[in-house]
This record gives sequence, structure tokens and C-alpha cells, in this order.
Amino acid sequence: GSRSDTLMVARIDPKKKTVMLVSIMRDSRVDIPGYGMNKINAAYSYGGPQLAMETVRQLTGLPITAYIDVGFQSFESIVNSMGGVWFDVPAKIDGVPAGETPTAWDVRNRILKKGYQKLNGAQALTFVRARHQFADQDYTRVKDQQAFLKALAKQMLQVSNLFQAPQIMNAVADDVSTNMKLSDLAGLVMQMKGMKQTAIQTATLPSSVASINKVSYVVIDPAGMRTMFDRMRAGGHLK
Repeated sequence: GSRSDTLMVARIDPKKKTVMLVSIMRDSRVDIPGYGMNKINAAYSYGGPQLAMETVRQLTGLPITAYIDVGFQSFESIVNSMGGVWFDVPAKIDGVPAGETPTAWDVRNRILKKGYQKLNGAQALTFVRARHQFADQDYTRVKDQQAFLKALAKQMLQVSNLFQAPQIMNAVADDVSTNMKLSDLAGLVMQMKGMKQTAIQTATLPSSVASINKVSYVVIDPAGMRTMFDRMRAGGHLK
């Protein structure tokens, strides 16, 4: 019944050891099969990850066959199972909800200082969900998510972490929904051994914000989207 918080399309090529990630803004106005025009994150509330995948497939024209639905708890567990993730936080983050008095736990996990530091699971979740303090809100949020995933992938593929892939998958299995076998996911991680961080490309679907019937939406640029996904399909450069 809840809406998806973050939505990305991934193209993973284990032979070339390359990854492409394209973020779709969660307020993007799209046609949800069987439900009509709405924000794309509503697809998840209507029909779970399967309908979300079908909606993205219809929107992009890509032959999407697999989905991975990662919950907040699982995201934290992945980070914690790696012993934390080193990351350069670009600006101070205050993730304490407005009107609440910060507890000692909040000070440790919801208020992040600027600079290079090791983030635990709760701190990482605070970072990738932060948006209210940014002038363009979700746009900066998406860029931050992409940057963090690059750092996480880089550290995951280090030899010391790589062989923990099966254990990590087992640890988060209860909070991950996917139509792939977890053993296949772990195997995919192993195949990416040696991938360079520069082999991970990220982009966000070209779009703008507009008010339609007094509702704020993100309106996708159709021509820009076609160009981006043609490039993704070809395995070239996203930008």
C-alpha cells in the first residue's frame, strides 16, 4: 500500500563489467497500466514491484525482465554488513523531522557532518533520503543517491568484501523482494569483480517540474528520454 521511495533502471553487463543507472524521479507523471495517469511511485502502491516494473517497461520501451525491491531495513543491513561505507558527504545533513527534539540516537545517525567519513546503515539511509534542505529537493537527492551507490559498489567489489556477497544476500533476504534467485544476485556480484568505479555511469531522466490540476508533477522530456534509453540499450555513454 505504500509508494516507492526511489526508482532506478539498471543495465548491468558482467562481460564488459559496466553498470548504467538511470534514476526516474518519483513524482514523474506517467500512464500506469490499468490505472491511468499518476505519479510513477503510485504504481508500487497499486500493484507492488511487478506493476512498478511493468510501468517502467511501458514508459521506457526497454526489455526489462527483473526487479529488485530493497526495503529501508535491508539497505541499512547491506551497509552494516560491509562494516560501513566510506563516503564524502557534500554538505551537512539534518534528517531530524521538523518539530522533533533530537535524541542521542538522532544526533549520531540523523545529523551528518560534512566531509569524508564512514557511514553506518542508519546514517547512510539518512543521507540517501535527505531532500527537504535542498532548494531543488528530489533532484539533489537523486544525485546524492547515485554518488552513494557508486561508493558502495566500489567498496563492495574490494576483495575483502567481495567474498561476503552470499552472506550479505542471506542477511537481507527477508527484506528484499525480487524475481531473481538470491544466489544469482550473489553470483552477479562475483562476476563484477575487478570493475572500476569509472565503469559505473549514472544519469537522471530529463524532466521539469509543472503543476497540473493544482498537483505538482515531474514532467519527463520524451525526446530526451528516448535518446537516453537508446544509449542505454546500445551500452554506450548515457550523456
